[in-house]
Amino acid sequence: MDAVNMTNQRIVVSPFGKFLIGVIALVVCVSTIWWIYYYWQETLIDCVSCNGLGRIVQQETCLLCKGTTKISHPVTCTNCGGSGKTGLIFKDVCTVCNGSGKVMEQVQCPSCFGKGTKPQDITCPKCDGKGKIKRKDS
Repeated sequence: MDAVNMTNQRIVVSPFGKFLIGVIALVVCVSTIWWIYYYWQETLIDCVSCNGLGRIVQQETCLLCKGTTKISHPVTCTNCGGSGKTGLIFKDVCTVCNGSGKVMEQVQCPSCFGKGTKPQDITCPKCDGKGKIKRKDS
């Protein structure tokens, strides 16, 4: 067989074929535009409420000191040395500790470290703990 020169030949397409090619091109274009728009709409971004962590740290009143930052702690009475008695022969009841040998001293709360509140993790309500939200069309 001899080589055929195809450069000068034309392909003839019927009107129905042209219509079909046009419809296919239109469908491809529309579906591509729809896919790009849908993909852009569904892109997930970090939640601004929790910075993508899914948890929010919220301050809660300390249960031990009830927000006062101090707790009462019993210590040995320095007036009677813890005996509860005073005087030269230790017959008198100590007036500072009322004979108990202990006095209550205010010390820094060991639970909240004197802040009055403690951090509490709660699930972020905007992203439901997932850390990501759908980007909205602005």
